[in-house]
Amino acid sequence: MQRVIAARAAKENRPADEIVRANYTDKAAMKRWVEPEEVARAAPFLASESSSITSERIKVDAGRM
Repeated sequence: MQRVIAARAAKENRPADEIVRANYTDKAAMKRWVEPEEVARAAPFLASESSSITSERIKVDAGRM
């Protein structure tokens, strides 16, 4: 995968991280990149005693398909 991204970046004369972000956001319903802080904000809630959530997967992915 890394070689594919590197080849596309070279062909389009764009940074590889820009290619990755564009690919991700194109497939996300909200059409934006998820920032690490957004994921980090979900963790304390899930770890708290008041969450009462068990065996669930909380996706913080901007609706990526």
